[in-house]
Formats: sequence, structure tokens, C-alpha cells
Amino acid sequence: MKTERNEHRVDASADVTLGQRLRYRLDNRLAKGPGSLIGLLAIVALGVVLLAGFLLWVGNVNVNGEGAEGLEGFWASLMRTLDPGTMGGDRGWRFRLTSLVVTVAGIFIVSTLIGLLANGIGARLDELRRGRSRVIETGHTLLLGWSPKVFILLEELSASAAPGECPCVVVLADRDMVEMEEQFRLAFRDSLAVRLVTRTGDPSSPRELLGVSPLQARSVVVLKEESGSDASTVRTVLALAHLGLDPTVPVVIELDDGRRTNALAMASSLRILPVVSRDWVAMVTARAVQFPSMAQIYEELLNFDGAEVYFTDVPKALVGRTVHEAVEAVRGGAVFGVRRSGNVLIAPLPDFTLAQGDEFVLVAGQRTDLAFADAGLSRSVSERSDSLALPEPARAHVLILGWNDLGDRVLQILDQSIVAGSLIDVVVPEQTKVGASLPSFQRLTVREIAGEITDASLLERILSDSSVTQVLVLSSRSPSGAMSSDADALLAVLELRHLLASRPDVRVTVEIGDPVNVDLIQRDSREEFIVGERLVCLLMSQMSQTFGVLDVLRSLMSEDDSDIALLPAAGLLGGRASMSGPDAARRLRDVGRYLVGAGTNGRLRLQPNLAGLTITPDMDLVVIHNSNFEVTGSPVASM
Repeated sequence: MKTERNEHRVDASADVTLGQRLRYRLDNRLAKGPGSLIGLLAIVALGVVLLAGFLLWVGNVNVNGEGAEGLEGFWASLMRTLDPGTMGGDRGWRFRLTSLVVTVAGIFIVSTLIGLLANGIGARLDELRRGRSRVIETGHTLLLGWSPKVFILLEELSASAAPGECPCVVVLADRDMVEMEEQFRLAFRDSLAVRLVTRTGDPSSPRELLGVSPLQARSVVVLKEESGSDASTVRTVLALAHLGLDPTVPVVIELDDGRRTNALAMASSLRILPVVSRDWVAMVTARAVQFPSMAQIYEELLNFDGAEVYFTDVPKALVGRTVHEAVEAVRGGAVFGVRRSGNVLIAPLPDFTLAQGDEFVLVAGQRTDLAFADAGLSRSVSERSDSLALPEPARAHVLILGWNDLGDRVLQILDQSIVAGSLIDVVVPEQTKVGASLPSFQRLTVREIAGEITDASLLERILSDSSVTQVLVLSSRSPSGAMSSDADALLAVLELRHLLASRPDVRVTVEIGDPVNVDLIQRDSREEFIVGERLVCLLMSQMSQTFGVLDVLRSLMSEDDSDIALLPAAGLLGGRASMSGPDAARRLRDVGRYLVGAGTNGRLRLQPNLAGLTITPDMDLVVIHNSNFEVTGSPVASM
């Protein structure tokens, strides 16, 4: 059979003519693109010019009255190949016929060349519009993937740009580049303070990823795909590792399952900074339930507008001093921690001694605001006043309207710090059963109430219990989209406004999915909206620009010894009408608490300039504390 096939092939090839073979080779040459055809045209043109010039020279043909000796005939042929109008003044029929043949060949060659160039330029423009060209940048922020969060991220990265700077942000997503740029143009209207470059491609493909210069990037942010799966994030991280990304470059990734973090870090050897969306939003929501308006502080900590977290070296003059002494020398920032050898210590004990290479962790408006006093460390640890009269925390009765995947995590966090014996009522539809999925709690008692969160009569009956201190409304997080998910939550808020009109002491916290929905109803002073998508974006943008901020937030929101809390200023003043910011901060540090913010009527702000702050009894104080510090007076608890 093999011999027959070979014989058949020999017989078939024998039928192929020379013309067919030449045409076949020409087709293969043309299929390689315009570059190959241009080269072929150049060879044909050169052949025509050389042949015509040779004939003019051998035939001793006069070129417009002159001999064609030397290169004159070749030059005349070349000009007529490129410009047909040149032959209008030719004299002598032998020269005219030769010029006619050359000109006809030139018309064919030049017209073909023009067509090839036009098609080549058009193809190149189409390729550029498809976003496939290489990015040549250094020190840029690289955003990989696409989700609605990309707009908030770009807005925050733009806000982080220093005055006079225009950093580069490169977006690589598996979407049409023209469509992406159009969406960015409509969203920002040229208001971004960054130079935005977009490219189309699969972020998990090493070849396409290499086209956006990841090895030269300052930081990388990997967005979770809209389907909610972590699969694309995992592939993208592995692609970055395959390309040999520098382990010092931070790779901020968004995950649904935090258990994948360690496996990714071990498999890739990259500097992975994970953001587990569900846990992060749940922690902020739980803190807002305990301390109304506290979400404002977290948002201000993370955005680039106003005060934010900074790290600054401890001056040599303060090395060997205790934190209690050294903080007195800081101007323009509120210190609340120390970083030593990469480890962050939040709310250190006052007798903690500073060493060479330590860094202060503080909040400040800008790095340029920071300064250190040359002298004036007037207080010592032995002069502390370690007694502070503050009210005892009371039990809480929290009403939760609605349920989603954040609910159980919020309750777990509340159970770690809420006052023992607190009550949680959860209103959910009859078909939703939350009790079976909840773990056992040590401090909480959870009761499940069947019903719709928009049922006014049900809400009125529940709120008739005067012990309710806080209401939490959870978006349903429907798969059909944020608008549908938030609809019942918004209706519930409107019902609560009517039912709680005579109870200004009851605060309402609303966890919502789409920031646009917040604008649909006018905010009430007693309501606090937590937009999960925005919080996640703020954290990711901050982590990509301020290295080390994740360690600070982990310490503030984990189950270790440090925490962020809200204290009434009246207990600190002890009957006085007012107190200066530095004096208040000093007294609070005496009991292991660092003053970082203050506000009235639920409007809290970070306060880096304590010297310009006056504490009054109607204020609430934002403090960061260490539970290991023992005080001799009324204990200060979280709630």
C-alpha cells in the first residue's frame, strides 16, 4: 500500500506544469504578507530598469538628444518607472517605445505598491485598535482583568498621583480596546490625573501578558472576573510567575476564597497581597454595627483624599526613647504604631523602646506635613495618669433585615467583641433558613424571624421593642444584578425612616452593592451606607501604592490585641468644657489608646493635626488601642 501511494504521488506530480509550479510558489510568497510582495516588486522594478537601461546603452539610443552612455539610460528608465508623466517630452521613436514599455511596467509596479502600503497601514491601524501592540513603560501600575471595580480603581489611582505627576496605568482585559476606551471616556471625561493605556488580551496568557511589560511594573492588581470565580485570578498569578516577575513587586489579587492565598504564594514565590472581598466587607460592616459612622473612618483611611496611612523613619534623636516620649515630638501626624523589621506593632505599650531602623505608623494629610520637634520631650512614663472614667458598655439588641453570604461572617466578628448577652434578631423570608448554617456563639443570642423586610406591619411590631439599638439592612446579592439585589434594601430603608422618626437614638447601617443606588434616595443623618464594591476597590488601590498598609489593616481588624474603637469625649473630659487635642491624645495614651480621629453628630474624620483640634463633650473620639494594657479605673470595652 505504501509503494502504491508513492507511485501515485509521482504520477500526480508529473502532471504539474511549470506554469502551475511558478504560480504555486508565487501564491506562497504572496500569502506571507505585504512585506514579501513589496520585496518581489522591488526585484521586478530593478529588473525592468536594468533591462531598459542596458538596451538603451547597447543600442546607442539618444535620450532626448544625448547619448545613453554610462548610467544615463538607467537613470532615464528609473524616472519613467516612478513617474509616467516624465515621458511627455521624449524624442526619437526607439527611445519613446522603450520609455512606453518601462512606463507601463512602472504604472503596474507603483499602483501595486501603493495598494500594498494602503492595505498594510490599514491592517496596522486595525491591529492597534484591537489593542495588540506592545506597551513600553516602566514603573507603571498594571491592572489585569475587567470588572465594574476598574472605574473606582482608576479614580483612586488618579487621586494618589502627586501634584505635577502623571503616572501611567495600563489595563489589560479580554475586551475590545475601543469599547474600553469609550467607557473610560464617558466615565471620566478626561478628568483622570494618570496616563491611561488599554490593551486587549487574556491576562492569564504569558505571551499576551508579556506585551504590557509586567516585569517593568511598579505594582500589579489582578481583578476577579465578573462570574465570581477565582479561576482566572489563579491562572493570571501563575502566568506572572512564569514570566519571572520580581518577588518584590506587590501583586494585589481579589479572591472569594482566602484559603487559596497560601497555595498561590508557595506555587509562585511572588509577593501576593490578597483581598478576600467577603471577609473585608463583613469586617467593615461589623465594625459599623458596633460603632455607627466608623465606616467613614475606614473609607478615609483607604482613599487618597484627606488623611491616610504613612510610614516614616524614626529620627536618630528619638532612637532609645520610649514611644510615650517620642510621640510628643511628632508634628503633622497622629502616630498609632511602629514597624520594625517588616512587622507592624499597632498601639504599642508606652514603655516600648524605639530602635535604629524603626518606622512610625501614622495618619497624615501628606508626607510633607510631617515634622519632628527638636526638643520638648517633657513627659516620662512615670508621670502617667492611668485612670480614666469611661462608661461601662451596654448589651446590644441588633435587628438584621435580609440575609446574604456576609451574614454569618458579620455575626462571627460581632461575637468576638460585643458585650456578652447581646441579642440579634434576623428577619428573613420563610424559604431562607439561616439558623442551621450558623455556628454556636459565646456572646450572642440569635433569633430568626420569618417575614419580608419590606413588610411595614412586621417591622413596626419588631421595633415596638424599645431595646433595639441598631438596625442592619443587608442587600440580597441576587445573581440577577446589583440593581435587583438592592431594591428591597432601599425599600426597607424608606420604611425604617418612617418607623424610627421618633427614635433618633436607633442607628441604621445599610450594606449595599451598587453605589449608584445610594444616590436614588437622599441620605438621612442616622443612616450609614456601606458599599462593598467601593471598599474593596479602595483597599486594593491603597495596597498597590502604599506598601505595608495591608499589615496595618490586618492588625486593626483581626482577633489580636489591637483594635479601633469609638469613645465618647465626655468620659475623657470629666466635666471640663474642653481640652486641647495634644492633651487628649496624651491622656488616652496613658491608658493604651492612640487618638487618630474625632467628630460630632456621626460625622467622623481622621485628625492628623492634633495641635489644631479642640475636644468638646459632644464629640466622639476614634482611638486605636491595645487590650494588653491594664488600666486602674473603669474598663474601656468595645460596645
